[in-house]
Amino acid sequence: MSGAVETNGGKTPATSSEGGKVLSASNRLRGLIIALLVLMLITAGEYLYMWQVGFFRQIETEAEPELSQGHPDVYRPVADRYRGKVNPIQQEALALADLVIAKWPESVPALFIRGLILNKFLSRDLGVACLLECIRRAPHFAEPYYWVGLDRFKRGEYEKTINFLRQAVALNIPLADARVVLAEALGLLGRHNEAVLVLREQLEQMPDHPGTRFYLAHNLERVGQFTEAEHHYRQVIRLQPDNYQAWHGLAMLAQRLGRKAEAEEYFAICRKLQTTFHAGHQEARRRYDDHESLSTSLATAYTDVGKLFIEQGEPDEAAKMWLRAAEIDKEHRECRLFLADYYAFRREWAKAAQVLEELCQLEPNQVKHRVNTGAAWMAAGDYSKARAFFEAACDLAPNRADGYVGLVELTLVTGKDVNTAVDLAQRIVKLEPTADHYFLLARAYWAAGDPEQALQAAERAAVLDPGSRQYKEFLTRLKTVAAKHLGSEGGESSSPE
Repeated sequence: MSGAVETNGGKTPATSSEGGKVLSASNRLRGLIIALLVLMLITAGEYLYMWQVGFFRQIETEAEPELSQGHPDVYRPVADRYRGKVNPIQQEALALADLVIAKWPESVPALFIRGLILNKFLSRDLGVACLLECIRRAPHFAEPYYWVGLDRFKRGEYEKTINFLRQAVALNIPLADARVVLAEALGLLGRHNEAVLVLREQLEQMPDHPGTRFYLAHNLERVGQFTEAEHHYRQVIRLQPDNYQAWHGLAMLAQRLGRKAEAEEYFAICRKLQTTFHAGHQEARRRYDDHESLSTSLATAYTDVGKLFIEQGEPDEAAKMWLRAAEIDKEHRECRLFLADYYAFRREWAKAAQVLEELCQLEPNQVKHRVNTGAAWMAAGDYSKARAFFEAACDLAPNRADGYVGLVELTLVTGKDVNTAVDLAQRIVKLEPTADHYFLLARAYWAAGDPEQALQAAERAAVLDPGSRQYKEFLTRLKTVAAKHLGSEGGESSSPE
């Protein structure tokens, strides 16, 4: 968001989870590669299927078994009836909407995806009818409440908006936009104190969310709490210096408080930023391609259907959906993240790396993509490409450990230039002194033939994470091997792994 405070704009809510760490002591090469790749792909990408699987199953058990007799097209196929009446992209979307309900007629998540597709490509009324049916069948499913509430907001039905969005918030929907739109609706009805309460609750969880702070400042101003309102306007500007709406709010507040010179300064900044913003907006409108917009929406629909196939334990079918999404939209990021994860699951490392390279091109400033790509090429055995991407990550973020970790892991796998690995590992623990990084340093010292320093680093890792069985076992083995090594005369050392 740049220049203006915007809401989610109709994007499907993303989910996230934390991936576990894997390190095989019995199979050093494969274990290290899998550990690095899986950890990077899951935690950095923030896409983990199992969360959705568990969430959807919980919803299904709470749903009513019988189907509603509401809108006749909620469950009835629509693609054939509209053939020749809609454009090819719409036709493909309608076929997809029919596919999900034909394949999973009892699935509330499938009906939810169908509702989103029909809402975008055919009829708002029919899409909302599907979402209302989701609510009837699965009253604890938060997302349909949000989407129906958003529809009511666009129709100007603010009381209904509030009712639906309060339900979504009560069900802990993981979407900041839900509370922001709820607060907007409350504010439009003059219920500013209620809006303040809603936004303050969200601010406790998301202190750096610009939209929350902006609308909180706006509503605080309406109830006469000017000092706090000014604080939040300034926080928005700290987060987004080019947000002209925040500058305008600050200017109006200064004017109201009689600080005329200050107000004129803020108005001048606001006008300059507003001119820049609208110039960019006009250019975007000139370049706007409705076909391209529909293609992006269709790619998102295929991506969502792929998640349904994962829920049903059909990863190969899911991959077909994501491949089609990537074909439709050359810049769609989410489908490529899922594809990379799928290929990693299948141990098709080169394919995973190629998809991740596309993400590097789409988001050249994202360090995680460089690291993930390096990890995938390392797993594929192309060490020169792996090194290039790890080094690129280091160049992009020299004060972050990620790229250096990849280089150390690569060196430990190849066994080349281990002294450099020690230097890099030392740098890593200075940047981020975590147990994992001291563990990495211990392994680097051991590879370089320095068992004494390896022991010290391993002990530090065990201290930082005393509950880790992995570190304790490694430390025990390291002590045993080191004792044999130090007590032998001219004998070769063996790996503690």
